[in-house]
Amino acid sequence: MGTLTLPTSGSVYVDANSVIYGVEKHPVYGPLLQPLWDAATAKVLEIVSSELVLMETLIGPFKSGDKPLASAYEAFFQQPQTRLIPISHAILRRAAQLRATTKLKTPDALHAATGMEIARQGARVSRARRSQLIAPTTEGPPGPLASSVIAAEFLLAGR
Repeated sequence: MGTLTLPTSGSVYVDANSVIYGVEKHPVYGPLLQPLWDAATAKVLEIVSSELVLMETLIGPFKSGDKPLASAYEAFFQQPQTRLIPISHAILRRAAQLRATTKLKTPDALHAATGMEIARQGARVSRARRSQLIAPTTEGPPGPLASSVIAAEFLLAGR
């Protein structure tokens, strides 16, 4: 397995996979993500995501009736170093443009559009690697984590 490269400060955008791997302590990807969670706890980095991630992460616990796991996700999102961005009309329009011009599925387009909106507003945000929106984040072979965490500026030229 590779290593995760993090920015030295600022915000890191994560999608549901990263949160799931961290909260559920995935045996392979959980330890790889630990430096991100440690940096957020130390207030060196801020974790940022779309409000969509709340819905995405709660589906499994709700399906299985796992109330402690649902509570663990809720607690994760209540941390002061975690910020969820509301899905605005501007984000929905940008996501529709991305869906129309790329092979991104709706959830990925919403995550990408959210990160782009944050960048447009002037915040320094690192992004997760998704389908057509590629930025290297791990050293080693690509895998599920490479499509979940971002370690590059969230600026998508030409999009």
